[in-house]
Amino acid sequence: MRIALASLACPNVVPLGMLYVAAALRRAGHVVQWCEVRNAAVLIARLREWRSEAVGFGATTGMHVVYLGWARDVKRALGIPTFMGGPHPTFVPGIVEDEGLDAICVGEAEESVVELVSRLGGGLDGGAIAGVWFKHGDGRVTPGPLRPPVADPEDLPIPAYDLVYDGVPAKGAYPVKPFLASRGCSHRCTYCGNSGYLALYGREVDRVRRRKPASVVEEIRLVQRRWGLERVWLADANLLEDATWAQELVDRIGREVGKPFFCKARADHIDARAAKMLAQAGCAAVGVGVESGSERLRRRVLGRRMSNETMISACRYLHEEGIRVLTFNMVGIPTETFEEALETVDLNIACGADFAEATLLQPYPGTAIARWAVRKRYFDGDFDTVDYSYLSTSPFSHENTRERDRLERLQKLLGLAVEFPEVRAALPWLVDLPAPRLHDALFRTWYRWGFGTRIHGVFPSW
Repeated sequence: MRIALASLACPNVVPLGMLYVAAALRRAGHVVQWCEVRNAAVLIARLREWRSEAVGFGATTGMHVVYLGWARDVKRALGIPTFMGGPHPTFVPGIVEDEGLDAICVGEAEESVVELVSRLGGGLDGGAIAGVWFKHGDGRVTPGPLRPPVADPEDLPIPAYDLVYDGVPAKGAYPVKPFLASRGCSHRCTYCGNSGYLALYGREVDRVRRRKPASVVEEIRLVQRRWGLERVWLADANLLEDATWAQELVDRIGREVGKPFFCKARADHIDARAAKMLAQAGCAAVGVGVESGSERLRRRVLGRRMSNETMISACRYLHEEGIRVLTFNMVGIPTETFEEALETVDLNIACGADFAEATLLQPYPGTAIARWAVRKRYFDGDFDTVDYSYLSTSPFSHENTRERDRLERLQKLLGLAVEFPEVRAALPWLVDLPAPRLHDALFRTWYRWGFGTRIHGVFPSW
């Protein structure tokens, strides 16, 4: 079949999950078309031009609203089958009842989508499909049993990078390219979708499934030869949990790729030895999850049981080896006070963060914090109201409107406050300025410049 995979055009995103699905469909003999567009009208025109026989979407929460709208328009205009995978339908499978969808995939979709597509040509009537919920012509839904996740990621094909890097030349030319060396995370932070996957699959994903370092490096070199790269972004949740595996992987990248790389790691896995290992292999920067400067919020609300000193020490070890530190932070945590948000700023300053990234916490379905927020009435449970960007607004209710507004404005200014003492000193009155456009402009300018120059080392071409 001729299968189109559609995505909202976004200049700085390479959707690795969708590219794995595309590769699995290709391996099964299907023709895959990549459609990265900004609206449904362009999507429909492309599908008509390509004579696509079905279209699929990969949806996170918030983006699902956009893609549902597109799917409805496609159904009305072309009448071809539509399906959706990704985190949102995994944890809200009832979305299949929407008029725009014929089927959804639950969990890891590489194997499920191949079986689904094999049934699309002859209609979806028939028995259940593992990992798939599909809708009959009369509206009845057949929920399939959960399909076990891929036990060995080595069994998966290399992502179909050509779809994006050839289809969107600016992405092919961009010098920083992402890769996945593992799947999963053994930690249960309350705000992370991984906790939902652990609950969904149980022991089957209660460990990180790591690829062979030689295989990862072979994939990086393939991309390097064909499209070029100057920086390797290892997008894994926590690279250093298995020190022996990480050592082999980064050593190979240093020897065989010869380009600087970036990775993410938990602070409690970073000591002097780990920092030296990364530096010797060519690590340019590490992303460290600070999340909140309030130990109360980190431990009791976010499920991150580590001290401020652990984070400060981890960042010190990295800096001593000449490695830059990118910190991940959240503002707008239920029960958070403005003073606790200032503690987040101050902890980042103590860590010497080279670039402090701040987002607004979102209650994603499947996460423990979403269930807790509904139970405590901080969130009404309507995931359709959650924005697809975690940088725009907080979906949580707050007893004090002024306090909520101040927290949202502080999120926009957090990085600048970490960088400039003058901004930190002025924060208490800056966040009271009713100037959302100013706050937003400052945030976007700082985000693009800071991430590009401090972390990537190149100013984004987009």
